[in-house]
Amino acid sequence: MLFLRIIINKKMNKNKLLMIAPIRPLYNGQISKSDLRDIAKQFLEFIDKEKIYSLEDLNQKDGERFDLDTITGDFIEIELRPSKSKTPASTISYIIPKIGIPLEVRMNASENYSVVIVKNSAMFEGYLKLASDKYGNIIQDKFIETIEFALVRKELEALIK
Repeated sequence: MLFLRIIINKKMNKNKLLMIAPIRPLYNGQISKSDLRDIAKQFLEFIDKEKIYSLEDLNQKDGERFDLDTITGDFIEIELRPSKSKTPASTISYIIPKIGIPLEVRMNASENYSVVIVKNSAMFEGYLKLASDKYGNIIQDKFIETIEFALVRKELEALIK
């Protein structure tokens, strides 16, 4: 279930609406497909706002954290982490405090692959189940045999449909 938050431009009269943005309520930890769809939208909006269009753009923001305007205190974190094969992978994670990471992208230039990882209460077509969390969410991933950012973005856009 989504609620609406009214965002008011402080320079404007407080009765004038600047925009209406969806927010998720505090919930029991289960992440529905609708929740994940909203998270993917915010993820893509963030990528556009920060002008991340390539792995190089992503790497320039290594070590940065970006707080999002949500009631749950969500944030996006970008960092270089070791992959399973111990090679570096550039990672961009959407994090909900006390719940975890419902959406993450890992891009490994050394091995020329990307992975989209989602955590959701239901399986997504084309994704492989990795594990489940204590809330009943299924952690699942989709392997992409390239580091081409446009193809990774296309997969993120598919989560919205």
